[in-house]
Amino acid sequence: MNAERWQELQELFATARDLRGPLRERLLQERARADPELVDQARALLAADAQPGIIDALAPHFSS
Repeated sequence: MNAERWQELQELFATARDLRGPLRERLLQERARADPELVDQARALLAADAQPGIIDALAPHFSS
């Protein structure tokens, strides 16, 4: 993953993290039309973020 792609993922994650329920899902569905892989990665980060300590275990999966 290059720096630009990482920045896109961070921005999507941060925006989605601040939303709940249908608003989050709508954002992710809209972005998935253009970039489903980015949304899959953001969903993985959101799921990890919901569980304490898991994000450290997932970080290697997002590095190139």
